[in-house]
Amino acid sequence: MSDEGIKVCEVLYEINQYGSTRSMNASAAGAIAMYHWALQHLPK
Repeated sequence: MSDEGIKVCEVLYEINQYGSTRSMNASAAGAIAMYHWALQHLPK
């Protein structure tokens, strides 16, 4: 993200990547974020 884009965000989240992966597309990042939200907020 550009410095300008970061400045206008209220909240930033990072998804750490290990290995040789250089980037992640928005749909994969969204799926990971929703999965972790569901783990914390939905009944088991």
